[in-house]
Amino acid sequence: MGSFLALGEKTKSILWRPQFNLHVEKSLPKNLHETCYTVEYQGARVIVLNSNQHQEEQTEWLETQLKRPGAQWLIVAFHHPLFPPAGRVYFADELRTDWLNLIKRYNVDLLLQGHDHSYMRGQLPQLDQPEQFQTLVITSVSGPKQYPSNTDQAERYAARGFTDDRRGENGQFFQQIHIDGDTLTYRSYLANGERYDEASIHKNLETGQKSLSVGTETPAIRTFKNTPDYSKANL
Repeated sequence: MGSFLALGEKTKSILWRPQFNLHVEKSLPKNLHETCYTVEYQGARVIVLNSNQHQEEQTEWLETQLKRPGAQWLIVAFHHPLFPPAGRVYFADELRTDWLNLIKRYNVDLLLQGHDHSYMRGQLPQLDQPEQFQTLVITSVSGPKQYPSNTDQAERYAARGFTDDRRGENGQFFQQIHIDGDTLTYRSYLANGERYDEASIHKNLETGQKSLSVGTETPAIRTFKNTPDYSKANL
């Protein structure tokens, strides 16, 4: 089974590269090798970035990967979220704007992120048609360390075009992504196997026009108030 790994700040050490055999992008600085790479997988182009360091050097490379022809689906992944659900903004504003603009300009289908120890699914619209769906944006958490959702920055996120559709607190999640021709289906599950969230992108592969449908058989939104506490031991 293939693995597409995105470096987080806790895994940023000399131990990273000896553990994995990932693609080396020689056009990038050596200290970004095996942390920034592209994988072509069954019609999808998965672009992994290193949001921990040397982000500016990756911006031009990201654009090069996004505008290359040949992929039916574009998926981008990096650790720190552009729209953090717990409100912990990591990116400098200029850099966040640069990466966000590229994601919008090149019609990225799916953006996957972590770091903020809280769950959120949202979306970005097309640049020239703000009422039309373009990008499914996911921030998730798989470990027991959990932060509450913070909606204080919702207006700032909305000003950048982001719509917040579903959140989740106090849950350990894993995701399943399935592509069948012109449909990409995203599902999020809790550690016990219960499905928590679902959304499907329907894409005209000739025109690039997209629409989004959302699964209806999902449980109530998880909060700290309606779920038991995790053990804080060893955190």
